[in-house]
Amino acid sequence: MVLVTNGRLITRDSEGKGYYEHGAVAYEGAKIVEVGEEAALRAKYADAEIIDAKGGVIMPAFINAHTHIYSALARGLSIVGNNPTNFYEVLDGTWWAIDRHLMMDGTRASATALYMDSIKQGVTTIFDHHASYGEIPGTLFTISEESRRLGLRSCLCYEVSDRDGEEKCLQAIKENADFITYCQKQNDPMLAAMFGGHALFTISDKTFDRMVEANNGRTGYHIHVSEGMNDVYDSLQNYGRRPVQRLQDHGILGEKTILGHCIHVNTAEMDIIKETGTMVVNNPESNMGNAIGICPVLQLYKRGILLGMGADPGVKVTFKDCVSKNNTIHAAYDMGGLAGMIQRGNGVDNASVENCTVEHITVDYYEECVDVQGKATLKENDKNGADVIKEVSGKYWVNGGYYWGGYADYYVSYGDSSYDAPVEGYSMRLANSEYCVNK
Repeated sequence: MVLVTNGRLITRDSEGKGYYEHGAVAYEGAKIVEVGEEAALRAKYADAEIIDAKGGVIMPAFINAHTHIYSALARGLSIVGNNPTNFYEVLDGTWWAIDRHLMMDGTRASATALYMDSIKQGVTTIFDHHASYGEIPGTLFTISEESRRLGLRSCLCYEVSDRDGEEKCLQAIKENADFITYCQKQNDPMLAAMFGGHALFTISDKTFDRMVEANNGRTGYHIHVSEGMNDVYDSLQNYGRRPVQRLQDHGILGEKTILGHCIHVNTAEMDIIKETGTMVVNNPESNMGNAIGICPVLQLYKRGILLGMGADPGVKVTFKDCVSKNNTIHAAYDMGGLAGMIQRGNGVDNASVENCTVEHITVDYYEECVDVQGKATLKENDKNGADVIKEVSGKYWVNGGYYWGGYADYYVSYGDSSYDAPVEGYSMRLANSEYCVNK
């Protein structure tokens, strides 16, 4: 028996107690046996091995609901002569250029890198949407080997597209079909398959029909939808239907299907997504990086559509970048907070606190963390409209060279530019995220 102790426990148990200030988790092998108050579990399992959470948060692991293993080694990459001015040029000049040269050894290395980073960030389940048009047959099997070796749960698919010709398209369809068959025979709870498709503007009606035939109703589909307006224009101009309508025409939608992005869907398409029980995954950082728009998350949520969050594939900020020569902290990246702020940038304000400032900052640098202390003036925008003075503290922990989180009363981040929070001027801005609500 093993006990994880000395942490704040979030159980996400809707029918029981959701939070323990001094919580613990008892587990044996791969099974969680019990969660609860640390003192009670220590007494009950007196002989258990102890893992010290060091005052951090103990909670269920994260799910990355949309990512791309093929891009895992592309961080910091600059392709000579590639200066994209729109989303299509980003795809053709960067991502498609990469996947056209990706062979099996590159796929394996990319999978290893993404899985290791996932573990560091507390992600134990991924839904991957892979493309390696340099070498297609067997790639999903290679990725699954790395998933098993490193102990993660994976749902994999291959990105079918007409963009590189019929032969490659047919190979991609076969790779999906073969891997679905394999997963059905293995019946492994740690490994699953979906049928992947790139996006509607690179998939013809003929290819959709081939995908549906090869799948034969065995699993759902994983596809980019209305990520850019080019996807919408292509469907309307070439097929006389909006993207979600085209998917419905071909029987792609349903309770097992994931639609990535859905930035430019209209209300009629949202209703179709809801009626068919289809899932949507929001990828806020990717959307900003490609300057393609903001997913209407709250409209989808209010309709009762099941939503997920994806990194697609996300970025890392290294320790060297976090503390610069001008004494600037580059705060840890917080997906949830970012998604919330984006929605407020889209004219939505569903938090109680905004326009926060922090004064009299002290910053201490340690081997394992940067410790930020100060007082915050919180500009309230709730019913009473009153300002509140709060003590603020934040630790940004370093693990393997990466800042992996800051657990405190408030997230200190984002300053005047994307990741900067100025310290030298004794002023910080607190992230206007859902974590600030009702503090």
